[in-house]
Amino acid sequence: MMNSAEYIEMLDIFTYNMSVLGGVITGLLTVVLHNRFYTQQLPTAISLFGGRRFVPIVTIVFLPLVGVLLALIWLTLGAGIAWVGQMIGKSGQYGAFLLGAVERILIPTGLHHIFNETVRFTPIGGIAMVDEQTQVGALNIFNASQIHLGTVPDDVLRNATQFLAQGKIPVMMFGLPAAALAINHTARPEHKTRCYMRCLPASPLC
Repeated sequence: MMNSAEYIEMLDIFTYNMSVLGGVITGLLTVVLHNRFYTQQLPTAISLFGGRRFVPIVTIVFLPLVGVLLALIWLTLGAGIAWVGQMIGKSGQYGAFLLGAVERILIPTGLHHIFNETVRFTPIGGIAMVDEQTQVGALNIFNASQIHLGTVPDDVLRNATQFLAQGKIPVMMFGLPAAALAINHTARPEHKTRCYMRCLPASPLC
């Protein structure tokens, strides 16, 4: 199962399945290239392609080289990712707690999105065979199990879904209204009629 999860057909090309990590690496390298070359000046004859227009040019040249390099090291990197996933899976509730704690710590930086996507779409979130198709990542396993009901063993589904959103949905849905209610109850009486949200006077929120 793991061997079949290492490869994918992308644009009819049989290649390594780098999943969301491939996109993250591409995005980070593009940012680096942009910051390095967006002020690049070219000779007058081709000055039209200078500045920000030079960034996609250098990106097109540079990223294929990165792709070749990743192809050389991806088996080792993929094995490392799979090993981390196996360790987290074997740690049970402690692994789920560690993932949740790290995500909470990363929220102020915005990097929790990268962390979540890694769990949802890479072997760290688990690997399962659903309807003779290899599903990689917790969210992919869950979605496939909903389409093909009864084909995924309960223990496999349980291990995958423990890394999704347990405990977070109530906070995500009701955290902001609860905070607004708390502000209203603790505000001084003369301040309760003020509109902190800068909404229209006719709005019921004001």
